[in-house]
Amino acid sequence: MKKPGEYANLLRSITKEWKWLLHYISHYRLHMVLYIVLGVVSIAMGLGSSVAAKHLIDAVVSHSSDTIFSATAFAIAFALLQVVTSSVITRIASVVGTKVSNEIRESIYEHIVFSRWEDISKYHSGELLNRIEGDVTALAGSVVSFIPGVFTKLAQFAGCLIVVLYYDPVMAALAFLSSPFLLLTS
Repeated sequence: MKKPGEYANLLRSITKEWKWLLHYISHYRLHMVLYIVLGVVSIAMGLGSSVAAKHLIDAVVSHSSDTIFSATAFAIAFALLQVVTSSVITRIASVVGTKVSNEIRESIYEHIVFSRWEDISKYHSGELLNRIEGDVTALAGSVVSFIPGVFTKLAQFAGCLIVVLYYDPVMAALAFLSSPFLLLTS
């Protein structure tokens, strides 16, 4: 069991890491906002595609030929828009990820170049290279995907909840009430 002082140190460490992470994200605010907006649009397109597919299936089952065409058109349009927004999101994440990786690498190289040789000689060159390449890539991916991921996952949850509530409130209530049990058993 941890002592209260250990929890305080852990909290300070987490706070320091968050400040560091937000420092890198702050340089790319516009990209992050665009990433979040496009992520939410992509989620809306996915939900719209699902609803359009539901209407298409209903139209096919009821043999309503005039509704089949419009439902098919909406399903295709939503799916195509989702592909386009996903492509743009991937491009933004790639560009920002590369820029953040380069920024972090530059910072590490500066620390290595201006550090004392005795301090650096403790580490094997392979370890330093691994930290520069592998760890930086992982960190950059976290910087780029974590904050927008929080917003997009919340938007996805809210959108799905709204759709399920609209079509079947009882099913939504059952799903919502069973979620703690499912979380514990998983």
